[in-house]
Amino acid sequence: MVLIRVNDYEISEHEFSSEVWKLCCDKEMECPDEDIIKKAIDNLIDALLVLQEARRKNVEVSKDEVEQELLSLMVAFDSEEKYNDYLMMLKATPELLKQHLHDKLIIKKYLQVELNKYCESDEEQLKKFYDENIEAFRMEEVVRISHILIKPEMGIEKANQVRANIKNPEDFNRVVGCCSNCPSCSQAGDLGYITKGKMVAEFEEDAF
Repeated sequence: MVLIRVNDYEISEHEFSSEVWKLCCDKEMECPDEDIIKKAIDNLIDALLVLQEARRKNVEVSKDEVEQELLSLMVAFDSEEKYNDYLMMLKATPELLKQHLHDKLIIKKYLQVELNKYCESDEEQLKKFYDENIEAFRMEEVVRISHILIKPEMGIEKANQVRANIKNPEDFNRVVGCCSNCPSCSQAGDLGYITKGKMVAEFEEDAF
């Protein structure tokens, strides 16, 4: 089933499932949330645009390179059964998986060639590239957030009681597991790095 169309190319369900599965593994999540799904779509579209450019420039990989990539993937599984389960989860046949690995290797080879071009550039060329793409190098202010979530129905008294028991980071780490009503409690309340505009205004005002 086709999920996304970019120019003349169609992104299939198995490609989408594969990207979502990879992102969930990276974040140690069992089920994807809205951010994971959006990130998967963005990654697939970006990769596809690079793949199209690589093909336009006639970048190729050999059959042996694909077979080696497939072998590296297969040995990561404990058994053939788990490998077959992986294919079923992705709704992919071995042929589709090979095509996916083939495209992945083309993208990797193309990006390496482009990277080498910049590595060989002199200082004047690098400065010119920086000046022309300066916005891409600007970093937004970020903060790393950990929180304890108290449900409204538990009342402000409960929140004040929890807060009174926290004097230092060690207290926070001890309290968060038993008092927070957010799934992040299993990671000591850690929400990761947050940029402005991602959370409600009251939360961000204190965070930044």
